[in-house]
Amino acid sequence: MNITLIGASDMFARGFAAWAVATGNNVTIVGFNRGQAEHLVNDIHAGRAAGPGDPLLDNLIFLAMPFN
Repeated sequence: MNITLIGASDMFARGFAAWAVATGNNVTIVGFNRGQAEHLVNDIHAGRAAGPGDPLLDNLIFLAMPFN
């Protein structure tokens, strides 16, 4: 399955992305800026980084934003 994860700064995003990759899914991580997403992609050693202006084309989209 192709999954997009919007948000790359909290523990949920990191844990969910690692789980999704470990279970065989393709993950696209969208960060506040592309550098933030690339940092998470490098940490989990998989996935694809995207910026806020990139289209969301995957089957499933999760929002992983901090709640205040």
